[in-house]
Amino acid sequence: MATKKARTRQKKTKSRPQGRLLFILLALASLAGFGYFLYLHAPSATPQPPAEEPLTTPSPPASLPPKSTPPPAATIPPPEAAPATPAELTADRAVATPPASAPRAHKKPMVAIIIDDMGYQPAADQKMLNLPLNLSFAFLPFGPHTKDMAAAAQRKKRDILLHLPLEATNHKINPGPGTLTVAMAEQELQKKFAEDLAAVPMAIGVNNHMGSLFTEQRPAMTTLLKEVKQRGLFFLDSRTSANSVACAVAKELDVPCLSRQVFLDNDQTQAAVGKQLDTLLALARKKGWAIGIGHPHPATLAALAARQQTLTKQVELVGIGALTRTHAR
Repeated sequence: MATKKARTRQKKTKSRPQGRLLFILLALASLAGFGYFLYLHAPSATPQPPAEEPLTTPSPPASLPPKSTPPPAATIPPPEAAPATPAELTADRAVATPPASAPRAHKKPMVAIIIDDMGYQPAADQKMLNLPLNLSFAFLPFGPHTKDMAAAAQRKKRDILLHLPLEATNHKINPGPGTLTVAMAEQELQKKFAEDLAAVPMAIGVNNHMGSLFTEQRPAMTTLLKEVKQRGLFFLDSRTSANSVACAVAKELDVPCLSRQVFLDNDQTQAAVGKQLDTLLALARKKGWAIGIGHPHPATLAALAARQQTLTKQVELVGIGALTRTHAR
């Protein structure tokens, strides 16, 4: 009897490791199946615009929060085609440039709102273009959808800018393809600018994407603004640095130049964007005009859509070209 019990215990002892092994194998198989399910249902990656540069110091006249930093830049090779000549670019812009504004019968404050970073997110870009508001649009030169979206903006007779990537103080932040740097020789900078502008040939002006370092450097800005002047463009300083010399140099060279006052969507919630729009309108009522910059974010789109009536009743929403003609230094 004792021998029989011993044999039974021995059989149970031998079966325990085999049971554990079977349990481990089943668990591993379940984990592998779950991982494969996640792989099949993972969202596909889409190109994102180059990161925005945060402000290191508040930009006068208002104390503003830093710009938010979207996802890293997508790497997009520049086009192989040769850049267009200044004469060709001028001819293209002559069609797109709106006529001079007629005298206004009333004196509502004038407001221009520019949507930056266009050309990377076609669905979001199209929703911005579909808003029944006279917005202006700044296109990054080598966005994967810049050509199509800029053409769509032109068909809607919106003012179009080249959103020119310029060197940032923080070299860990990449402004994206087509960036101009302060170390470039004059001829290299001229060539690169011509290539960038050729990607957005209907642009009537230029505003900087990032550029906290570049816009502080007088020699670099002098070279750039001479090219801007040669092509009959204007410059809009995004004011990523409070120490920017862009408009000061532009004045010396007789280049029309304005600076933005309000970033609309550093905080990407509809309520926060709405408050920034209130700030923009208040500044316009006080000064007679104001410039705001936003991006094709869902919160920005929602806030603009919700405040259509307020914008059209309280101010005259104009293209940045009209505002530049009447108020540029």
